[in-house]
Amino acid sequence: MTGFGASQASRQKAKAGRSSGRSSSTSTLQGHTVSAVGNPPVDPDAFDAFEASGWEEKAVAYERLFGGITARVVEPLLAAASVGAGTRVLDVATGPGWVAAEAAERGASVVGVDVAEAMIAMRWRRRERRRRGSPTRP
Repeated sequence: MTGFGASQASRQKAKAGRSSGRSSSTSTLQGHTVSAVGNPPVDPDAFDAFEASGWEEKAVAYERLFGGITARVVEPLLAAASVGAGTRVLDVATGPGWVAAEAAERGASVVGVDVAEAMIAMRWRRRERRRRGSPTRP
């Protein structure tokens, strides 16, 4: 576009970017117009707190809902990854620690991390029940 149309289109793009808190840009790549939209910066500490609080509230429901499902996939997952004695495993977003616990049972050296302390606490409670001989889920 040339003249007024180009200026008006540019102003509309700029206005749309300001009103939504997002920035946008366009470029040409191999003859095609490519548009990129960026998000405003996020405070990592605020995001971590938000994420952790959500999972703290849902820990019990998560265990009830996903316990049975997870029990069916843990063995095939660890077998596919050849997890066994001497293997080192980092279980990120471990939740109640089902995969980490089974990897440890296979002799792996395991570290499980999660943002929600309630999820980790479930793992320790299940471990104690197991030591006492009480039935446990995955």
